[in-house]
Amino acid sequence: MSSSNHDNKREVERKKIRRTRKLLTVAMPLILLLECGLLWNAGFFLFNSFPLTGTVIMVLGLLCFSCIAILSMMQYLRRTRVRILLFLVIFVIGCLANFFSDLPDRSEEMTGGTTLSRILISYCISIAEFFPSRGRYDTPSGDFAWTKLLFYYLSCGFSISIVIAIWGGKITNRWRLFLLRFLRQKRNVFWCDVPSRKEIMLANDIYLNSIDEHSIFSAEEASIDNASELQEKLNYLGHLLCLRKPMQIHKVCLGATKHFFLTDDYNWNIRMANQLWEKYQTIPHKKLDFYVRFSDDVRKAWAESWAEGIQKKASIDIHLINEAALLARILVNRYPLLKSPKVQIMDKTGKISGHFNILLLGFGEVGKAILRETICDGQFLQSGSDGRIPFRVDVVDRDPASFDLWGAFFEDAMEEYNVRFIQEDACTSAFYRRIEPELSSYNRIVIAFGDDSLNLETATRIKMLARRKDIVFGNSAQASARMMIRVSDSTTAKVLRDPTQNSQTEDVFFGVLDECYCRDVIINETLDRRAKIINRNHIAQTHPDMESDEDREWKRVSMFEREKARSCASGMNNLLLLAGMNEATFDSGKWKETISSGEILNALAETEHMRWCAFLMMRGIRKWPLSEVGDDARKPNDIGHMRHAALTDFRNLPEVDRRFNRDPDHLQDNNRKLVQNVPDVITTK
Repeated sequence: MSSSNHDNKREVERKKIRRTRKLLTVAMPLILLLECGLLWNAGFFLFNSFPLTGTVIMVLGLLCFSCIAILSMMQYLRRTRVRILLFLVIFVIGCLANFFSDLPDRSEEMTGGTTLSRILISYCISIAEFFPSRGRYDTPSGDFAWTKLLFYYLSCGFSISIVIAIWGGKITNRWRLFLLRFLRQKRNVFWCDVPSRKEIMLANDIYLNSIDEHSIFSAEEASIDNASELQEKLNYLGHLLCLRKPMQIHKVCLGATKHFFLTDDYNWNIRMANQLWEKYQTIPHKKLDFYVRFSDDVRKAWAESWAEGIQKKASIDIHLINEAALLARILVNRYPLLKSPKVQIMDKTGKISGHFNILLLGFGEVGKAILRETICDGQFLQSGSDGRIPFRVDVVDRDPASFDLWGAFFEDAMEEYNVRFIQEDACTSAFYRRIEPELSSYNRIVIAFGDDSLNLETATRIKMLARRKDIVFGNSAQASARMMIRVSDSTTAKVLRDPTQNSQTEDVFFGVLDECYCRDVIINETLDRRAKIINRNHIAQTHPDMESDEDREWKRVSMFEREKARSCASGMNNLLLLAGMNEATFDSGKWKETISSGEILNALAETEHMRWCAFLMMRGIRKWPLSEVGDDARKPNDIGHMRHAALTDFRNLPEVDRRFNRDPDHLQDNNRKLVQNVPDVITTK
């Protein structure tokens, strides 16, 4: 099964959940209404023998029926179009009832034909009856009296429903709070000033893809001008609470298991997380997950130290959310470098042939994250040699300030992975003259400027330049490169991806926030469970006599170690591709048979070591030459100076082990065991 078939299978599963959601949304009110009907009938039968009891039961059934019916229609009656449509339908019924009923003789006051007079009189009477201002209604008579009665009842019910829809927000909220506590649903709380598009997108995806979860938006009361209109926008995606209501916070928010702090004010996110943590300290609670959004690499170190401090004190997992890193991870996971043009996988040897030559346009936050993920994703052995496949990245941006910072902080990585910074403005002709001679050598072009129109315009100009050189873009056998264009606007991306509206669908359009703020990306439980297993196996190799527990050991490790374990779990997809498999068609027996060959096992272990080296070096860890290692050094990692002695070739690892008085095969065996434990990790759902 291909990756596209795997995505289709997941989409089918999502559709099943959505159908179940819709069924529950329709079936639950019907079941409650049926129970109210049974209650009414029971009271009706008891009325003859026990008049008082029967009356009470019938009134109770009628009251429950009215409340449930109105509350079930609340989400629809909040919409202006639905109100107008209902008004028109009821008004037409009234006009028809008055037209066919016996009308007062007012022909002398009207002009025109008899039919026109009856229509005008019916219209006037219907207006008067719909908006009562002329006293009591006359008892209808005639063959069509029932239509007049129907009109009276519908107009009365419509008026009451509109009043409740406008002023009954508190009633609805109380009802939903009761159901939330009664049904014991999982609760996800979004802490925000006012729910933004990002929070609503995530809540919508949670609602559509999980049956037993409920979202709660906890907002500042002073920031909400019209809570009813905001609740109307949220619809059934979430319940709106205000922070100044402590009873609701204790009953609902403190009973949740996942809390999201995703606003654009990163200091506010951390401040609110701290306040909530202080509340949790005073009451017993289960294991919690905090999802806190932060800005960039400058604040990352501080955010990690803050998160580690809280995690050591309580059973709380803090997930640091960076929008740029998520977008880059989505791009690399969906379009791995192994599937680039000019690259061929030799699954019998675990190596590949070809080269990676990447052109990255734009070096903002997203561009930096793409560079980091691309380098980690592009480290493989070259077929027919003992070295690494040729790898190079050309980064183009007009602002040299970020280049200087990266060149200083990641000096070893920039040199190791042939990263070249080019200061050039993409809007000038000098830029195109500069890339024209090397355009045919690139097999991936990523355009990630901050402006969508600039990205699309740059892509168009590069294609015009490529046509003159007979360069084909796409993923076909004839293609020599793949172009990836950042488009953040979801409407524009949808049009560009639609083959009926855009003929050039060979390009990849990424960067849409709708794909970033969804459950599988933000709440990636599968990736976390796999990372925990990798961390457990690593500890078991280091301390074989100690009985390890996944959650307990995961609590002890730092945020950096967690990120490293998650990166290792993501990198296993490349190991599967090198063995001619994928996650959807993975078979444990076939995997063990494949790695039974020592050549493939060593090749995959060396590939994993190269990915590990790239991960460390792209986090600022530098090489620690053995000639500089002092006699007092006990570990191959020098945390104080951000350097590691194992950042070397795979064949040099035995020498590193000898230098630190360890088994010469220790480091190499760790990588081999990780490859052998792939089935244990991949089969974890």
